[in-house]
Amino acid sequence: MWRYIYYILLAALLPTQLTTAGGRTKGGVEYVTVKQVDLVRRGEAVDIDMDIAYDKLVLRDNEQLVVTPLLVTGGDTVALPPVVFRGQVYEYVEWRREEFYNEFNPEEMPYDVVVFTRGERRSRHNALMGKRTPDQTREDIIRYAGTFVYPVGEGAALHLHQRLDGCGEWESAHTDYLASLAPPVAPRISFLVPVITETAPRRASLTAHINFEQDKYDVKPEIARNREELQKIYDFTGEMLSDEDIEVRRVIVRSYASPEATYDYNARLSANRARAVRDNVISRLESGSVAFETENVPEDWDSLRSWIADSDLPSKSEILNIIDNTPDPDVREQRIKEFDRSTYNMLYTNVYPNLRRTDVDVEYVLKPATLERGLVLIETDPSKMNMEDMVMVAEHHGRGTSEYERAMHVTMRYYPYEMVPNNNMAANALMNRDTHTAKQYLEKFSDHPQCLNNLGVAAYWDGDTEHARECFRRAADMGSDDARYNLENIAYLEY
Repeated sequence: MWRYIYYILLAALLPTQLTTAGGRTKGGVEYVTVKQVDLVRRGEAVDIDMDIAYDKLVLRDNEQLVVTPLLVTGGDTVALPPVVFRGQVYEYVEWRREEFYNEFNPEEMPYDVVVFTRGERRSRHNALMGKRTPDQTREDIIRYAGTFVYPVGEGAALHLHQRLDGCGEWESAHTDYLASLAPPVAPRISFLVPVITETAPRRASLTAHINFEQDKYDVKPEIARNREELQKIYDFTGEMLSDEDIEVRRVIVRSYASPEATYDYNARLSANRARAVRDNVISRLESGSVAFETENVPEDWDSLRSWIADSDLPSKSEILNIIDNTPDPDVREQRIKEFDRSTYNMLYTNVYPNLRRTDVDVEYVLKPATLERGLVLIETDPSKMNMEDMVMVAEHHGRGTSEYERAMHVTMRYYPYEMVPNNNMAANALMNRDTHTAKQYLEKFSDHPQCLNNLGVAAYWDGDTEHARECFRRAADMGSDDARYNLENIAYLEY
């Protein structure tokens, strides 16, 4: 822990021309020396830790030595609280001045005061002459440690000014710099660029109600609304096949039948009707090498059950129980008939026709977008963009910019649970010193090294250096070079 924390509000400008006395030679005694110095920036403050050794210092009763650390940058000098060494008489005079004349200013309070009694003076004189006894041995070191506000410019150096007063005379020495303050470095913030990989295919679907003659599977446009329903399939499939931003992998035509008749019969009928619709669509479209496949659902019990569950039928619970607990579909249908014939007739007339339908699924992947195309799509139709393309557009605008943030907002809308957009939104917020927003994006991904590094930066800027250090350490152990850099330079990171 630091012994004192001083907030220096104004620079104490000392004379720029200081008399250099060199070593004091009275009795072979020299001024104090500094054995080791650590000088570290912490945001707007500076940590100083040094040992001031005074083992060769001997003062007369009426003398005082004032040792003042100085932070010097160019022509600006900041004087830090001094260490004062006094002879016994000088200390008595200072005490009387404060006690009787109230000449005391707390702002000028020294870092430490060491009083040399007559006995101490004799002991030091004996030591210098080689006569000090073992019981007189002492550690003549003052540890000068503290955190100081640093109001001057970058690249300061620490000097030591020493002034000796006594009987109206004084002499001073200004040491060369003891240590230089390294300029602060910006913490490294981690952005992620997704690796382009094969993404899972997507699906777009359309439902059409194609009517067939009883027990037949020929597609006849003139029946009911078949012409309009077929046109829906042509338009939907054709638009997907001609879209320059996607690559259609396959088209699936799926036919559903209702539960009347036997299950095996419905299976054959629905399969034939699916193939008939597929062939009809292929004959109208230029499909190229795209595969058209068929699937069939002999009896669409799932849709029937959903309709009944959402209805207000008086016998709803009983019919649902039959559906859920009768494995054989033919027995299931017969039990519903026998349980409530009127309800069955209503289902047959009003619900079963809607179960007989054709779905068309287009399975596709998004093509990688060029930057030029991506800049257009992100404003007009982001649904046709992969996450990698959205990040590419954001990177084009430049990290930390409002355009980058806007592009990443779009990415978050389409890929809200992916790590990359969450991390990059947090990183962009950190570039604008918004630690609160950054933490919100990162909390779900605290086990990933880049996210951990960014959490460390947020913690550091929030003043929690220990938590920041732990985040950097964990991220560095996982392989993050940014975190390793931040950990190694944590004493010099800018606030």
